[in-house]
Amino acid sequence: MKRQLTIILLLISICSWGQGRQFKDLNDFTDWMTNYYKHPEPQYLFDAFKYGSSSKEIANSGSRSNLAAFFASSLRNDTTQQSFFFSQLKETTNEDFIYGFGLTLWLIHTEHSSRLLQNFLNQNQINKYQKEFEIITNAKYPDIWADPIIGAAQLDLLWADFFATGNEKSVMRIISVLKDLNSSDYNVKMIAGSAKWSLTSNAIRHDKVLSICKNQKDNSDNELKRALDEIIKTATKERGG
Repeated sequence: MKRQLTIILLLISICSWGQGRQFKDLNDFTDWMTNYYKHPEPQYLFDAFKYGSSSKEIANSGSRSNLAAFFASSLRNDTTQQSFFFSQLKETTNEDFIYGFGLTLWLIHTEHSSRLLQNFLNQNQINKYQKEFEIITNAKYPDIWADPIIGAAQLDLLWADFFATGNEKSVMRIISVLKDLNSSDYNVKMIAGSAKWSLTSNAIRHDKVLSICKNQKDNSDNELKRALDEIIKTATKERGG
């Protein structure tokens, strides 16, 4: 009986991998992506990547790098999936997929992904983007956990990592920017304002973000504590608490 049950479960698992994932629209896709860390579905990452990389709405909004960052975090520790994605590259002429995957490989930034990236750069399909990828691969790698946060784009990359993995470290990096809310430097102050807005927005939608804000509030100085208190109060009110 135990053996039969094991076989049944295995068959169910195989079937689920073969069914694929269909997204009704961009809202359905965005909801799946931003909540991925709660219930990871690695078997659907390829379907999601195809949908996201081909979305004109995402391209027109300038969010392709955020999309690549999400998949980089999702695939970073999964060399099997990285290799599978690469194998599919050889069978496609979809330029959105090709460009998106190259950018994702660069953002993964591991030994395995670096080897795949070198092979990727030798593929005929990327001839159109050869010069662009030379610029990308020669640029400084954006270390979201170590580099100073000097632009809103870095906040987006940190959120992409959180949505993919639930990594508290990414949220805490965003919280650290709140110390600059009263900075005399206009640009620095604007980034801190963006951080506060995004923390509030995501604390409304995500229990874990609200919980991290509460925990950090208890261990912060007065200035940071005030900012976090405002975020927590707004989020709690919007959640109906």
